[in-house]
Amino acid sequence: MKVGDLKTLLARAEAFLAASDGKAAAEGMRCVHDMLGGDQHKSVDAFVAETLAILPEQVEQLTAKQIADKLETLGSDDAAFAKLFAGLQEKSVTKEKAIEVAAFYIGGESRWKTKPAALKAIRGSYEDRAYQASKMVFVDKSTPW
Repeated sequence: MKVGDLKTLLARAEAFLAASDGKAAAEGMRCVHDMLGGDQHKSVDAFVAETLAILPEQVEQLTAKQIADKLETLGSDDAAFAKLFAGLQEKSVTKEKAIEVAAFYIGGESRWKTKPAALKAIRGSYEDRAYQASKMVFVDKSTPW
C-alpha cells in the first residue's frame, strides 16, 4: 500500500466519523492524514521505517550498563549516536541514570552533579572517540604495509 492510498482512506474515514458525530475521532484521523505529508508514492512500510529511524531510542527500560554498552558499539555512527543521545535527554531518564551511564561509558567514578553535566561528558567522550576513529582511517590508508 502506498502512502497516497492510506491518505485517501484516512480522509474517507475522517468524513465518515465527522458525519456520525465522532468529531474527536475525526480530528485524530485528520492529524494522522496531515502527518503523512507529501510522500504519495512511498510505501507505507518505507514511511514507517523512516519515521521510526528518526524517533529517539527508548532507553527507559534499559539499565545504565546496557546503554553504555550500546554507546560503546556505535563507533563513529553519528546518526545512531544522535538517536540514542536523544533518548537519554528525555525527561523520563533520571539524573542518577544519566550519571551512571556516563560513569560506565567514560569510566571511573560518577563525578557529575547534574544530568546536563553527565550528558555533556557523554557527548564529549563520543566526539573524542569518533575523532580518533576518523584519524585512524587516514593512518590506515597512508600506511604502505
